[in-house]
Order: sequence, then structure tokens, then C-alpha cells
Amino acid sequence: MDKTEKDIKILISAKYPIIYIVSWEEERVEESLIKIAENFQKNLLFWDSSNGFVNAFTNEKNAIQDPEAAVNYALRDDEDNTVFAFKDLHHFMDSPRLIRKLRDLSKEVIQSAKSCVILSPVLKIPAAA
Repeated sequence: MDKTEKDIKILISAKYPIIYIVSWEEERVEESLIKIAENFQKNLLFWDSSNGFVNAFTNEKNAIQDPEAAVNYALRDDEDNTVFAFKDLHHFMDSPRLIRKLRDLSKEVIQSAKSCVILSPVLKIPAAA
């Protein structure tokens, strides 16, 4: 296990509300998240705007392509014990509704067995309103 993988594992254990990973090595980070989810016995759903959600273990798909709808899906009560990994969400960080949904999700994560990861090649954090 490399240092990045250890750091992510620690942040998930500590119930960090949103873990933002900046990397061009998307496949490497995905592999690390799969190992971590297996270790924690959590479900792992990758999301992107072209495929929607894809389950890392079953390859089952949910075609929610809208980012706000995807975060709403992560907020559902029946999706506990899941790591939600959102890819390329930085493209949508100018949406006030999406930012609000992410704030809601960060509160939900702390009170549940969910984890939220944002994977992006660039850091784009919205300004506080």
C-alpha cells in the first residue's frame, strides 16, 4: 500500500466529509479506491457525466448523468456503506445547486457509513457564498 492509499484510508476511517483527490492518474486512484473499499467491506460506485454510476465490483450501472441528480442519489438512505467516487465534478462546480447538494452530502457522510470522494485532474473548490 502506497502513501496515497494509506492517506485515503485514514481519511475514510476518520469520516472526512469529502475527500478531494487531484490526480491525472485516474486508473491508479480507482485501483486504490477498490482496494480500500474491499478492505472496509464497502460498496464502491464511480460516477462520471457520460456513464452515470458504475459499481466497481458488479459493473452494474445506473445512468444518472446529471451531477445534481447523482449527488441526490448518494444522499438516499438506502445507499449506506458506500464509497461514492465522483470523477470530473470540477466541470460543474459553478452550479450553486450542486454546491448546496455537496454540502448536504458532507453532513450526511458524517452521520452515516457513506464516503464521498471527488477525483479530478484539477483542484476547483467553489468560493464560500
